[in-house]
Amino acid sequence: MSKIIIDSVGFETRAAIMAAGRLQYFEVERTNRLSLTGNVYKGKVIRVLPSLNAAFLNTGEAREAFLPLTDVADDSLYGEDAGEEKKDGKRHSSRRLKLKPGDQVLVQVVKDAIGTKGPKITANNISIAGYLLVLLPQQQRRGVSRRITEQSERDRLLKIAGSDIPESFGFIIRTSALDCREKTLRLEIRRLLSTWEEISSGFKGKTGPVRLHSEIDLSGRILRDRYAPEVEEIMVDSIPLLKSCRRTLALFGVDARKVHLHQGKTPLFTQTGVEEGINKILSRKVSLGGGGYIIIEETEALCAVDVNSGRTSGDDYRSMVLRTNLLAAEEIAWQLRLRNLGGLIVVDFIDMESPQDRKQVQTVFEKALEPDKARIKVLRFSKFGLVEMTRQRMRESLRDYLADDCPLCAGRGVVTSNETVAAQLRRSLQAEFKPTRGLFGLYSRKKINLRVSPHFGEYLTKNFNLIFPERIYKNRINLISDTSLVPDQFKIVVDTT
Repeated sequence: MSKIIIDSVGFETRAAIMAAGRLQYFEVERTNRLSLTGNVYKGKVIRVLPSLNAAFLNTGEAREAFLPLTDVADDSLYGEDAGEEKKDGKRHSSRRLKLKPGDQVLVQVVKDAIGTKGPKITANNISIAGYLLVLLPQQQRRGVSRRITEQSERDRLLKIAGSDIPESFGFIIRTSALDCREKTLRLEIRRLLSTWEEISSGFKGKTGPVRLHSEIDLSGRILRDRYAPEVEEIMVDSIPLLKSCRRTLALFGVDARKVHLHQGKTPLFTQTGVEEGINKILSRKVSLGGGGYIIIEETEALCAVDVNSGRTSGDDYRSMVLRTNLLAAEEIAWQLRLRNLGGLIVVDFIDMESPQDRKQVQTVFEKALEPDKARIKVLRFSKFGLVEMTRQRMRESLRDYLADDCPLCAGRGVVTSNETVAAQLRRSLQAEFKPTRGLFGLYSRKKINLRVSPHFGEYLTKNFNLIFPERIYKNRINLISDTSLVPDQFKIVVDTT
């Protein structure tokens, strides 16, 4: 059994799922950084880059959106110029080349902006998601979730949806539709068709760039996408959230009495253990049972995960390594989901000589990844003992969303040592105090105001004679403590008075 927990402070909403006393899912949304995924726009083509086989569109948002030219639909909504003829029932390849600046295209955001990259959009796979069903207005494929295994139930759901949805539309019936009432499913289908009709009318009647449809907020999304019969309770911390969640569940045909208001003095996330879980997922180091641990390092190009045993001795080294790697395999799969890590991921398990041990760890790792809703591809152990994988990146990782680079180290994880900074300072001051008349001439009589951080200033005071043993530096350096400077910074200002 699990619980969905939602709290809000106005500008920020957080949603979490707890099961067996452990944080299983966490997402946060702020009013100044709302997710665009799922929004539908009438976008305007800014430029087309054949070398990238892509176009950039203005959707009316802050950043231009990236549209692969292989992902442009043949749909009458796009107007005369955009609707290219088909050949043998397939899109004509010249269709994509005719997209030009100024064209207006119906698009949907499929991936939020990440780092320096703008949002990614599609014009060929637009979908309208509901609790029971996902409507596919531009496709004709129809299916039922593989988790609904009973054939009679699959046939029933297909018959209901097929009778209400036009043949030119596709749909996917979600797992949550299992044993749902026919009336509830038909009501949702009508809502989704009505939403698409509004989008279609807006595209024909409005001039782009303009937003035609907005995805629901975080509290609605987590109920739509994560609620299941196993959820025993939904806890919220405000009356507006209580009312909103109950309306949403009633719309889905779910018992709204599962939503309860937290009224204790202790904050909801603190009392339920979510806050402690959030703090752990911001840490580089994750402990495993038996003294082992993993280190997770995020970079712009990839994510590296290193598994360590924590000890090097023991009666049965092979068993210890296998046990640590098996624990790590399950923990890493959980951490990837929770931290929302995506892109290329490299896992360095502790080296195992036995092929059977490697196979066992690989099997456990792949099984632990199965509950993940993101698209994942895992390769076999390389000859260097590494496992390479990719995980679909839909939005920023939690670390990037919740944390900034350290102002002291600029995200490097280290700061320059006092000795190194002192050597840099010495070289800089040598230039200021160089002789005024050749190699053996008179030395400059100038005085220097030296601004340093309190931390480095303390070191400099204690070691001044070691760093500046020459007489020319005596009484000519005025040391000023400046709290605005980080430990490896200093400022040299010549006293002109």
